[in-house]
Amino acid sequence: MKGTATSLVRKLRSQYRAKAVLIGAAVLPIVVVVVLHGQARPPKDTLFDRFATVNGFALALLILGFAAQWVLPLLAAVVAGDIFASEDQHGTWKTVLTRSTSRGGLFAAKAMAALEFAVLVLVVLAAVTIASSLLVVGHQPLIGLSGQSIPAAEALRLTALSWASMLPPMLGFTCFAILLSVWSRNPAVGIAPPSSSAWSCNWSGPSVGSNPPDPSCSRRRSRPGTACSPIPASPER
Repeated sequence: MKGTATSLVRKLRSQYRAKAVLIGAAVLPIVVVVVLHGQARPPKDTLFDRFATVNGFALALLILGFAAQWVLPLLAAVVAGDIFASEDQHGTWKTVLTRSTSRGGLFAAKAMAALEFAVLVLVVLAAVTIASSLLVVGHQPLIGLSGQSIPAAEALRLTALSWASMLPPMLGFTCFAILLSVWSRNPAVGIAPPSSSAWSCNWSGPSVGSNPPDPSCSRRRSRPGTACSPIPASPER
């Protein structure tokens, strides 16, 4: 089964849609980093927004907040939602099922290939985003949410872990897309609902990257070292 999954991953990489996803994951973060760094005023509705144009770690975390809500569910579904439905669409099941692999093994191999591809896309997107942010903006110590200074080495570790925390939901959306691909036998149904469900959750609830006020801060004054102590203003450019 492992060999079949490996061959399916190679086949996915050779497909136009999979290539487009990988190229987009490698190129678009660089464009976003350059555009955000060139803005006079960074976004004001997410965590680390005020430091995004002067600190590479903050910019990578800002992009993560946006990607987690809008980009990663779509990237997870683009390939997984089509991996089974495409066989029905092109009428290739008869050819595929003549192989020596059992139906259960074929299903497991296809699911494993979709999951491996989702992991690959996340790794590429995270690596390019972090690397381009640090190269374009810089790797100064990061100012934490309570005003503490986080050294560059620790900030890099925490930023990488933050991106790695997106792996479970990424795999979850991939499995959801696989389920719809098998059930509907329609690539559009396999791709659209996982993406739209994530977007609808973002509209119906508080933003993942938003910075909600702490109710306790309205009842007492902030003290240095507390979670609601004021964050220093970003340096003037």
